[in-house]
Amino acid sequence: MKPGSGCRYVEGKEKRTVPYAKCGCGEEMKPGSGCRYVEMQDKHGKWHKRDTAHEPCHDCNAGVGKVHHWGCDSEDCPVCGGQIMGGDCDGECFNNGTGKIGLKMR
Repeated sequence: MKPGSGCRYVEGKEKRTVPYAKCGCGEEMKPGSGCRYVEMQDKHGKWHKRDTAHEPCHDCNAGVGKVHHWGCDSEDCPVCGGQIMGGDCDGECFNNGTGKIGLKMR
């Protein structure tokens, strides 16, 4: 592990020394976890299922088949296929002019 990564080795095993970050849905971003916000509303009012991880996510720790945590840099847009945060989409498919995005929780 890199120095300052929040983990340290103890007897050959990693031991966590800092708490996991918390998603806006209230879940900790622990390895194998997933976001409870499962759908997003586009700027036209239509609801879309959010992107799931196809392998363990390096950014938000979402497990395979689980929804990426909100704000994850690896989440693809269900409308245009571009990266939602900081990528090709950058949230524009969901920009309804209010500054808020509609999210549905499971």
